[in-house]
Amino acid sequence: MSLVLFGCPTVEPGDTSPTEVSPSEETASSTDTSGATGTPTSTDPTSGTGTTETGGDPTTVDPSGEPSATDTSDEPPVEECHLADDNVACDLLVERSGQVPHSPIPLRPPAGWVKQANTPVAEEDCDIYGQDCPEGQKCTALGQNWSSRGCVPVAEYPSKVGEGCWPDDISDNCEAGSICQYDAVKGAFFCRELCGCSEANPTCPENQRCVTYNSGVLPMCERLCDPLDLGSCEAGEVCIKDEWFADFYCKMDVSGETGVFRDECKFANDCDPGYSCEAAELVPGGCPEGAEFCCTPLCILDDPLCPEGSTCIEYFGGFGLEPPQCLEDVGYCAADLMPLVERPALPWSL
Repeated sequence: MSLVLFGCPTVEPGDTSPTEVSPSEETASSTDTSGATGTPTSTDPTSGTGTTETGGDPTTVDPSGEPSATDTSDEPPVEECHLADDNVACDLLVERSGQVPHSPIPLRPPAGWVKQANTPVAEEDCDIYGQDCPEGQKCTALGQNWSSRGCVPVAEYPSKVGEGCWPDDISDNCEAGSICQYDAVKGAFFCRELCGCSEANPTCPENQRCVTYNSGVLPMCERLCDPLDLGSCEAGEVCIKDEWFADFYCKMDVSGETGVFRDECKFANDCDPGYSCEAAELVPGGCPEGAEFCCTPLCILDDPLCPEGSTCIEYFGGFGLEPPQCLEDVGYCAADLMPLVERPALPWSL
């Protein structure tokens, strides 16, 4: 119960007029000792005992009845861990190209999506990172296989990153620094961000990493995720390790009605979020008859929750990789009697 005082006049120094008492306090009294000690005493209505306010910092009563928030200004702030370095500031003097993953999986526009008439305005190659085309043009991937780059006109009303897009006679209607790509989860085309700055020091937004496709022609910003955080990917996606690098990316969840513990899986993204597709000899209790791979739970190394007969094993140990930043605590539930063999890395299904 909160005690709220109504009609309490301000008493000026030297004022000896009587103190007005709130109707709710007609049966209670408090002693003013401010003249003797300089420290006011107030009555706690919940306990019936006096509470002394010290340090000249009286407690503020919230009229809503809610308790006052604790002041934690002296506590050090908790730093959020970022999955990528987030080097969003372009610095042409920084060399980071050795850290850029190169994917062997080609990216192409859908068949027939780009017309043969999409010849570049400029014959020579352009800088897709720095967008060095003349004003009103953009540098983008061209051709039926996105195997070359060139300058093309920017649409009169271009779509921004994350907005829907469509093809035109030359390339697409996305703004400079982005390209139109199909999203299988949403079943529509959206503008995807290209890597910025320079090939030596590619930049992407927060918690994204630059990945190059098509022999380096197409540098895309890919969104990273935490497999232990079920909310780090959108609905219909699952957070899985890349087939060639240690990073985790959001990919389409193809598990359908299956995808939980001991359900058969054939691809890395064939299990529900929170599970990993592993070989039968590694899964606690084994896989269904005839299945070579099935789903096993992911776990936190410092606080594991695994089925009986299994242990939380370091996820990256079987791949011989150093864990990415912020993912050092990722593990998977493995059978206690699993063989000491290197885990196979499954491709994901497109």
